[in-house]
Amino acid sequence: MKKNGVKRRVLAGIVIIFTGILALRVPIPFFNFLFWFFLGSLFMNMAAAAAMYHGARVTVKRTHPVRVDEGDLFEVTAEIENTGFVPAFNIIVEDILSCAPADKRLPRAAIDYLPAGYPVTVHYGCVCEMRGRYELGPCTLIFSDFLGLIFFTRVVPALSVMYVYPRMFRIKKFPQLIKGTAPWFGIGATRSSGGDDEFFGTRDYRPRDPIRSIHWISTARKNRLIVKEFQQQNFYRATLVFNLSQEANLGEGKETVSEYIIRIAASVSRYLLDNDIAVEVVAHTGEIVHIPSNKGGEHLGEILKFLTLARSESNVSIAEIFKEFIRFIPDDSNLIVIMPDRDWETFLTYATAGRRNISLFPFILLSSSFITGYQRPETLVRAKIRFAQQLELNPFVFSAGDDLEYIFSE
Repeated sequence: MKKNGVKRRVLAGIVIIFTGILALRVPIPFFNFLFWFFLGSLFMNMAAAAAMYHGARVTVKRTHPVRVDEGDLFEVTAEIENTGFVPAFNIIVEDILSCAPADKRLPRAAIDYLPAGYPVTVHYGCVCEMRGRYELGPCTLIFSDFLGLIFFTRVVPALSVMYVYPRMFRIKKFPQLIKGTAPWFGIGATRSSGGDDEFFGTRDYRPRDPIRSIHWISTARKNRLIVKEFQQQNFYRATLVFNLSQEANLGEGKETVSEYIIRIAASVSRYLLDNDIAVEVVAHTGEIVHIPSNKGGEHLGEILKFLTLARSESNVSIAEIFKEFIRFIPDDSNLIVIMPDRDWETFLTYATAGRRNISLFPFILLSSSFITGYQRPETLVRAKIRFAQQLELNPFVFSAGDDLEYIFSE
């Protein structure tokens, strides 16, 4: 808009100078003709602008993907339609893409001519760099007259929501899990009519599901009907435990402890569910979050939705999480703990799961690697040796800047 203001002043200056030259150089009758011609043109231009302001009714319909992953191109298709009776000219459509980087959140598209009753489609987009829930809009329509002297705007409340999911990496190799037969996370097992099945998770109610299969506790919590599902005994299951601590979240932007924890949690969840392993999530992000054990794409979507919105707002220690939940973890199961190295000693204190045949998988992030000046190779080697010597585990150890996909392919 500032550029348009400069253009108007420059154009007005040129007109004044040109008029002065004409007044000195041409005969009076011819000058009068030019004067009234330009004045009439200006009057017609203003009349056309007024007609467009009152007679044009422009609407915006925006279509776009509901979700993309971090780093993906987010493309928007906007249908601009004039439902009035007067055609519109020289329209600039300015949208608000809050998912874009700060300098690219106001994309613009120009429309030279928009006739009444005929929609025009424009395309624009951005690269979404950070996960989260974003509201798009409203759209601002900037109109101008034929000469570019008069501008007016209209705000169209074209609002919509989209989600940027965490960027996941492929996992080619993963530690061997153990099979389980006990009820998951302390929920009582119930024999199905077949006699050999065990309860392993929950899902939304479907038509023809028996009333006796309704899980009333989950139904009350989610305010919709939830039923128990049963699975053959000896199935694989795993629990992911992590804490998004505000104090321990070192680093900046996407290179922070919490962002690495979220990427690992999302990728591991997808890998396990793709391999038909029941997954449960226990996390603290300012409040305790418990996603019960389940399988399938819908369950993965629920986990990713949570990870998309999760923030580093926890003010409790991982010790408190273990104290609250570790007694509910059944025998013959797999426990995956994603944590910064500062929580390692606490983890050792509560890691008595080996006596209950619980397979432990610690994924450890070196907090110091997210600080400028970190000496990566030496620190990483020393940390792996130290962690491996304690509890006779071979933990995954990560540091800032690591290629996570490569680590899970070795």
